[in-house]
Amino acid sequence: MKSIALGVLLMLTSVSSGLPVKQGPARKEIKGAMGAILQTNRDQGYEYFQGDIVLTNREPGQNKNAILDESLKWGTNIPYVIHSQYSFEIRDLIEDVLREYSARLCVNFVHRENEASYILYTRDNGCFSSVGQIGGVQTISIGSGCEQRGVIIHETMHAMGFWHEQSRYDRDDYVEIKWENIQSGKEHNFDKYTEYEIQTLGEAYDYSSIMHYYDTAFSANGEPTIVALYPGGENMGQREGFSTSDLNKLRKLYNCDFIDGWTRWTDWSECNKECRMYRRRFCEGDSCATDSEVEWSDCDKFCIVGTDKDCNLPFVAGGYGTISSPLFPYSYKADVECVQTIIAPPGEIVKLQFEFLEIEDYQGICYYDWLKIYDGRDTASPQIGTYCGSKTPSAIYSTSNTLTVNFFSDYSVTMGGFLADYYSSSTAPIHVCHFEGGYEVCGWTHDADADFNWALNRGSTVSDYTGPAVDKTTGTAKGQYLYIETSSPQTNGMKARIMTPELAVPNKVHCLEFSYNMFGENIDRLNVYKQPTDGCKSLIYTDYGDHGNNDWITVKIPIYELNPYQIIFEGGRGNGYKGDMAIDEVLVHPNMCEDDKEEGIEGSGIVIGGEDKASFSV
Repeated sequence: MKSIALGVLLMLTSVSSGLPVKQGPARKEIKGAMGAILQTNRDQGYEYFQGDIVLTNREPGQNKNAILDESLKWGTNIPYVIHSQYSFEIRDLIEDVLREYSARLCVNFVHRENEASYILYTRDNGCFSSVGQIGGVQTISIGSGCEQRGVIIHETMHAMGFWHEQSRYDRDDYVEIKWENIQSGKEHNFDKYTEYEIQTLGEAYDYSSIMHYYDTAFSANGEPTIVALYPGGENMGQREGFSTSDLNKLRKLYNCDFIDGWTRWTDWSECNKECRMYRRRFCEGDSCATDSEVEWSDCDKFCIVGTDKDCNLPFVAGGYGTISSPLFPYSYKADVECVQTIIAPPGEIVKLQFEFLEIEDYQGICYYDWLKIYDGRDTASPQIGTYCGSKTPSAIYSTSNTLTVNFFSDYSVTMGGFLADYYSSSTAPIHVCHFEGGYEVCGWTHDADADFNWALNRGSTVSDYTGPAVDKTTGTAKGQYLYIETSSPQTNGMKARIMTPELAVPNKVHCLEFSYNMFGENIDRLNVYKQPTDGCKSLIYTDYGDHGNNDWITVKIPIYELNPYQIIFEGGRGNGYKGDMAIDEVLVHPNMCEDDKEEGIEGSGIVIGGEDKASFSV
């Protein structure tokens, strides 16, 4: 069943009853796309060329320009990636803009497969883009405050090869720059370029271009910095979509045919939580009675009505796994309710162990955002507890083989969310740590006799060309891992050691699993020891040297022990500061490692790791 509607897509906000009414923060009035860009970047302390442009080595003043240099044009297909940190609604908004580009032009924005050059839409520092294709991963930042259709169109048009409209060499014929009203030090944002640096593509100066500044951009006193010399400039810089001239210039630059009438339909959107999807088409020319049409369609039978698209799977089963708030490790989504039921094998129970919790708490009572745990297969089951704040709950146990987790957030104030491990009673690990809540939450301690300590980190390490760029748990720069910083004051030969809590022994033979990263020309050696409470420390794993990439290596090491013990991770400083090794995702399983089960390994020994060294036991 399909229906056609005219106008703008609306997002509906649900309201939870029975809670105190909370007033959202007042927003300042901003003027269109460029107003949102400049205000967001100013308020957040980010400064870019002309307000939102990241310069490369092929800019005006350096003999090349994105519009004149053919090598800076994209091909027929423009690969892109949208970062998972965005909510479904923002991802859909970006996708919708790119579908519009594809429908109006003869180029197609396509999901990246393995292309070396592509656009990455991510929430970086404010709103910015480069001009033209620069090669490799090309960031368009749609940061907090930038999530508007006009901003996305504007920044994408930069990447397609366009500068701001008032940069044209003929701009003084159409506008007057009021230099006396411009903030001191911001005058360069009003530079113009010669006809040898940019081209106008034969289009007249366009006050209504989405690439035009608004009238008080960079004003020091609230008075205009740009004054139109002819009628039509009253609303300059206030567009939220393409002007006719914007489209004409794009088509000329990319050799596309002009359109008079309806464009083709865009591709269908993803299904929303009402299990509906949409597509659009656009009308251009004097004969158009409306600018666009929207067609809606029901999704297929696999869509679940009412399930938010950012929620995790409604049911998870098996012996071990993790659950988290929507968008974790990024701040959870506003105005969402996610219900997830954990199912253990018949006859077993579920254990839920939290590693990280950060949910809005109102006066010690979970009014606005909360996490509720139910002892059963749905929210009608007996409630175990309600949780918010930042205190990590103790382990939670079901009385049957099902446990239900219900997460709710209202329309404002989002925080870090939660991360928890679930286990069935027969497969629960002896120990697990993702480091998302810090090593202290897992009970780890530093060796007081070591030369320096391991430390927590997010993203890349301080030194270039060393250490990972993302953690193992989440695969993002937001997730945490443990590493050694080998820059000063550390010196050659110094060691850092950190220890798990004392681990109970359920079976003689069980399994240590962990991931590590050894990238850097001065990498020394990673040693892993087993330390029984009443015995001698023994080496169970070792690796050394630069593995030459940013990949995480995951290993499983057989543990043979009858007494309680600790695992000790030791990293050393090599012959230079580029030696930051890292560990993450440490688990101790109660049974043999899978490879050991197949091979029937008995005894004890040292496992030697490394991509250039054969892994073996001795």
